[in-house]
Amino acid sequence: MSLRSQNKNAVSKVFELIDQEIKSRINDYGYDLGQLAKLYFDFFEQLKFRVGASAGFTGLSEYIILKAILEYLEKKFVYNVQ
Repeated sequence: MSLRSQNKNAVSKVFELIDQEIKSRINDYGYDLGQLAKLYFDFFEQLKFRVGASAGFTGLSEYIILKAILEYLEKKFVYNVQ
């Protein structure tokens, strides 16, 4: 497996974990924006801990919000249509 493929797989796994955490927090706390914000800041704290900085990483807050909205819409409309 090439280094590029390994990097793509690693990034995909990170986003899978973020997706799982978003769903878990929604299931546990509902659509509590404080919990979604905590997820966001926890991610940056871990990033700073591992690499010494988290500057230059953008788009995570938008991603978390989008995934939370999609989760809400799926539960509200897809699962209730039956």
